[in-house]
Formats: sequence, C-alpha cells, structure tokens
Amino acid sequence: KHYTSPNPACVMLEDLKVLGYVMTNRHKMLDFDHCQLYIKASAKLHALSMVLYEKEPEIFETSLKRSQKAAECSKQLTKSMLLGSFRCMAAYVEDKPGCEKYFNILKEVNE
Repeated sequence: KHYTSPNPACVMLEDLKVLGYVMTNRHKMLDFDHCQLYIKASAKLHALSMVLYEKEPEIFETSLKRSQKAAECSKQLTKSMLLGSFRCMAAYVEDKPGCEKYFNILKEVNE
C-alpha cells in the first residue's frame, strides 16, 4: 500500500503484523534462502530506479530533490534537538561539584 503525506520527510508504513508477518530475531543471521530473497528484491528495487531514471528522468529528479530537502530538514531537526539536549545537560551540571569541565564543554558547543 502507498500513503501520501504533505510532509516530504514523513514515511508512513503499514503494520504488517495484522497480516501475520513477524519480525525475525535481528541478532540471528539469515539463512541462505532468505538472503537470496533479500538480494533479489533489493536488486529489483535498484533496477527499477535505473529504469525510472532512463525513462522518466523528470520524476527521478523531482524525487531526488524531495529526498535532499527531507534530508536537510532531518539534519536541521537533529541539530536542534542535540543543541537543546546539550543546553539541558549544561544547566544540570552547572552547579554540580567536579563537573565544571563538562559544563564548559557543553557551553562551548552551544555557542
């Protein structure tokens, strides 16, 4: 299924549990048959990307620009969240004995 969103940085995924799909243990290796299935599906996805690029380059370029814009938005959001976290940490350690060094580092990062 495909869902759209006005936010290009948003990806909506369908919960496949209701259809009986289960996640495998991510700490175990896949067996050969499952690796082969993954490689075939991945190759098909990448091949379709190349076909799209050759046959409809304007669609490909539009998608690429959206992806770059979404990546930049994500980068800015991550930076903002980290700086906010650093400010909170700095406020927390500011009056803690022995934490002056960390306070100064966190203060520098936020300037």
